[in-house]
Amino acid sequence: MSNERDRYFAYGSNMDPEQMDHRGLAWDGAEGASLAGHRLVFDFDARGRWLGGAADIVPDPDGTVEGVLYQLEGAIAEMDLWEKGYRRVEVEVVGLDSGKHLVTWTYEVISKGRPMAPSEVYVDQMLKGARRFGLSEDHTQMLEALRSRGHEDLGEHVRTLRGLAQAGRPLTGEELAHHLGIDTGRVARLLSDLDEWGWLEPGGPPSSFRVLPKKCERAPWILK
Repeated sequence: MSNERDRYFAYGSNMDPEQMDHRGLAWDGAEGASLAGHRLVFDFDARGRWLGGAADIVPDPDGTVEGVLYQLEGAIAEMDLWEKGYRRVEVEVVGLDSGKHLVTWTYEVISKGRPMAPSEVYVDQMLKGARRFGLSEDHTQMLEALRSRGHEDLGEHVRTLRGLAQAGRPLTGEELAHHLGIDTGRVARLLSDLDEWGWLEPGGPPSSFRVLPKKCERAPWILK
């Protein structure tokens, strides 16, 4: 495999190098980069991992997508295991620092769904990479606006999951409502959403809940 194919262009949560490290995807260099002829959308239903939509790219002759270009140490095939629902494609990007045109791998959603707002925790991952690798001010401001919307739409869902995960034991709806400082009716609706999205299991005592252990393993942001 050529060196060109050892490159990977991340435009979603993998813009965060800490996530790349957590997933065991070794890299030895990175820079900001832009992909012309596409635009960024959130049309992959990732409520079972991120509580909202996950990023995708779609063709747009007037569009540009910014992200992080990694030089991988291993084979790009190692990335495939983490990109279920996406297919790997070759694209040409321009390095923001080097100005070089480089052929690289990236991923696009296979079965595109309806647009869905990303959660604040998902956009936080993108912002980490945007700030570290010097993406444009316009792109960073766009992500900050998305984060604010995600906090408004899904912030209570994030707080509910973290409250359950950090408790160390199953909690009833009443206990969770007291912990979060919101009414029991709202907690019941939040728990219903989280159960529908595959996050919860009964915790033992009647009407108590906890986060599925495997979710904490694959979504370490819960415990932060």
